[in-house]
Amino acid sequence: VATDSHLWSDSYDRQMENIFAVQDDIATSVANALKITLEGTQAPKIQQRNPEAYNAYLQGRYFYDRRSKDVLEKAIGYYEQALRIDPNYARAWAGLSRVHARQADGGYVRVEESYSKAKKEAQKALDLDSNLADAYAAISWIKRNYDWDWTAADVASKRSLELEPTSVDALTNAALLDLTLCRFDEGIAHSRRAIQLDPLSATAYSRLAFLSYYAGRISESEAAFRKVLELNPQRPAGRYLLGLIYLE
Repeated sequence: VATDSHLWSDSYDRQMENIFAVQDDIATSVANALKITLEGTQAPKIQQRNPEAYNAYLQGRYFYDRRSKDVLEKAIGYYEQALRIDPNYARAWAGLSRVHARQADGGYVRVEESYSKAKKEAQKALDLDSNLADAYAAISWIKRNYDWDWTAADVASKRSLELEPTSVDALTNAALLDLTLCRFDEGIAHSRRAIQLDPLSATAYSRLAFLSYYAGRISESEAAFRKVLELNPQRPAGRYLLGLIYLE
């Protein structure tokens, strides 16, 4: 950029059976040509994913972020659909783990039974991909919310961020753990980074709202909670927590 000189160009003529392989092929070529240091500890890996499984996975992610009882059931359905198509889809196993944990946290199902499923699914994801940031984020969530093992939760969270610093799931999970450990400034930074990466993430705004509230930044918390409700008017506890702010 400084010299305004041409650095790299190429063309790609590929079959469409695995669009993700093409995507990773291009990304790797760009990285190698520019000789940059990639974020994270792992080089890009080709994602040999069935497009139908990937589509079901994306829908599972969408419904997971909506959080109410009915839509969480939909999220499970889509993740399970992805796994029927591709039983070795590690990200789908990690996603399923997060949904079962969220169901338990919301009081929608029996806690022990649902967290037992979540643990097995997170471990399955890790067994399939030992460098999957989502799997470590899921384990961190379980350690924090169910086992109450803050140290193990922190180790898993940091590993998740080390592997994939631009993962919104890893960042929002880290922000929640920061809240638990009263690391408000660090958590606010994690939340803002997540929002920068995904401006439509109600979860990221929710983390920012909570952290700002407990850090005493009431006006910032109110603004973040209003954004949460704008993105997801049905998000549980959103209006209740906004009410707490009005009592300040």
